[in-house]
Amino acid sequence: MKLTFVTPWWGPEARGGAETACRQTALRLAAAGLDVEVLTTCSRSFLSAWDHDDYRPGEGIEAGVRVRRFACRRRDRSAFDAINRKLLKGEAISATEETTFVAESINSPDLVDFIAQNAGDRVFVFIPYLYGTTVQGAMAAPARSVLIPCLHDEAYARLAPVRAMFESVRGIGFLSAPERELAQGLYRMQDSSDRMLGLGVEGGRGDAARFRARHGSEPFVLYVGRKDATKGTPLLIEAFLRYKFEHPGPLRLLLAGPGAVDTKGSPFVADLGYLPEDDKHDAFAAAAVFCNPSWNESFSIVLMEAWLAGTPALVHARCAVTRDHVRRAKGGLYFHTPAEFAAALDLLLDPALGPKMGANGRRYVRLNFTWDAVVRRYLAALRAWGFADIARLAT
Repeated sequence: MKLTFVTPWWGPEARGGAETACRQTALRLAAAGLDVEVLTTCSRSFLSAWDHDDYRPGEGIEAGVRVRRFACRRRDRSAFDAINRKLLKGEAISATEETTFVAESINSPDLVDFIAQNAGDRVFVFIPYLYGTTVQGAMAAPARSVLIPCLHDEAYARLAPVRAMFESVRGIGFLSAPERELAQGLYRMQDSSDRMLGLGVEGGRGDAARFRARHGSEPFVLYVGRKDATKGTPLLIEAFLRYKFEHPGPLRLLLAGPGAVDTKGSPFVADLGYLPEDDKHDAFAAAAVFCNPSWNESFSIVLMEAWLAGTPALVHARCAVTRDHVRRAKGGLYFHTPAEFAAALDLLLDPALGPKMGANGRRYVRLNFTWDAVVRRYLAALRAWGFADIARLAT
């Protein structure tokens, strides 16, 4: 029996948090002895056209697991964008618009047909929740489907097709306690279907001196992630520039990751673009403070990586997940307004407090998010969901 991960994007260019979680989890479970396969589309990444086949349909071995790629469905982007704008503004949409939104997301009828025709000897693990490949794919074989939703408190989570999926699938695995609590408040999930799984994180191998030799020795606040409004990067830049106006000095803000950002022409804000893994970990080690201003997170891998480097964290108070991590870890602070950002940043830059919080964060990650622990939780969840045959394959 195969454990089959289903995700819109798979490959080295698919660098989002959910895509990284899917890739790392699939590879770790395969290494533990499970028969793992991946179903995905031919689109390269979230930032690519969702109806363009960057890869050829077909199957092959990628990173040691079998990957089957399916052609993308041609979509009505204008219809999708119009509905998406309504959802982002908090406007009500009709049942027909809900159906259209899912249909005109990234989708592949061939992928969904494969799921429907091969459900007998497979368990399908879908990640993340909000795309057409997940909603339509999971509903093609709900009794054989597990959802790793990466759920956020957003309008998409309240769509009727999404609700139907959460209430139909055999199992749901959550990455954090606030994510689970959100789902429990939104849906009537099947009894015993939801489990806390978490995510394994590795890090702590960065070389701070190497990073400073390349990028300068001035202290800096670091952001790592996709750079756009949904991740809070404009808010971060605005709050930082206000802080700099009130606190002259050498402190800089460095941003790394895909996407474009307006640095406002400031010499103290720099966009490093995408950093290779080693450079990214060097940056975590060299940073004075790591800031994740996003209020839509279900776990935050980069927060854990920063903590493994011993770097204290500053997160947005509106994000229940990162706020909960910070509280549990005693590894940083959270802010809502620019004034709160400034006050928190001053505290974290204090050499008597910041390193202590960074050390607390490192301890928290090592206690809770090792891959050995996460693999054990997956095996226990598979048994609880009635898929003991797969769990028995583990070595």
